[in-house]
Amino acid sequence: MGFRPPERLGRYRIGRALGRGGMGSVWAAVDDETGQSVALKFLEASNARPELAERLVREAKVSTLVRHPALARVHEVIDFLDRPVLVMELLTGETLRAWLTSEPKHPLEVAAALMLPVAEALVSTHEAGIVHRDLKPENLFLASKTGRAPGTKTIKVLDFGIAKFVADREGPATPLTALGTVLGTPPYMAPEQALGSGDIDERADVWALGVILYELVCGFRPLEAESKSDAIRRLLSSGIVPVEAVEPELPLAFSALVGRMLTRRLDQRERNLVGVVEELRVFAASR
Repeated sequence: MGFRPPERLGRYRIGRALGRGGMGSVWAAVDDETGQSVALKFLEASNARPELAERLVREAKVSTLVRHPALARVHEVIDFLDRPVLVMELLTGETLRAWLTSEPKHPLEVAAALMLPVAEALVSTHEAGIVHRDLKPENLFLASKTGRAPGTKTIKVLDFGIAKFVADREGPATPLTALGTVLGTPPYMAPEQALGSGDIDERADVWALGVILYELVCGFRPLEAESKSDAIRRLLSSGIVPVEAVEPELPLAFSALVGRMLTRRLDQRERNLVGVVEELRVFAASR
């Protein structure tokens, strides 16, 4: 039998399970003081390791440092059996991954409109010295307003649990940020991440967003990999097929943008997402 929290935790009345992941589970709840519906994110006993608890605390810290409509809000952190529990805004909808499973390919203007708020939110986190490091469709949530069409959804960036704070570079290595530790998801991992570099900056998020844009308009990922070593091997042996070779009818300006985002050499990759935001606005406006 899976984990089941108590019926009440402080002022929160806990209801149904919303989902389970590798670290724990998320449950719907109601704040009896305000009447507000929220979500509680639990770290389950089998995962009660200090580095995983630290991931939840990091996620909460990002929410206090950066406010943006496309960032999922963490209201507070409470304690349950000496483990942190996140009290978060309650979202209804589906992940971008679930949506892509049923509708894998989309027009450029739809892709641009979807990713524009993501890029804007990441500009805000980067300005605060925070790199997400695990941007992927599973961590982008399409919160429903009405219906299932793109225009009826608000996108939210989730899970800053392995985010890197720039200040980490100046302090001692931790289990979460130690040199040589590979964190991320191989098909969306920048080459420097896959190689275990300790010098990760916002260009890792630039790469991951480039992968997602490619996937949205082409219907498949530019690089399939099961592990970090597989990702590096495939990247070095075959590289990435340019967008224009897959979808020649798309504007060359868009193909060039994705190409700059998916450049292996850091000194040639798009330096940050400020320029990406401006170009996505142009493509989104063509809807």
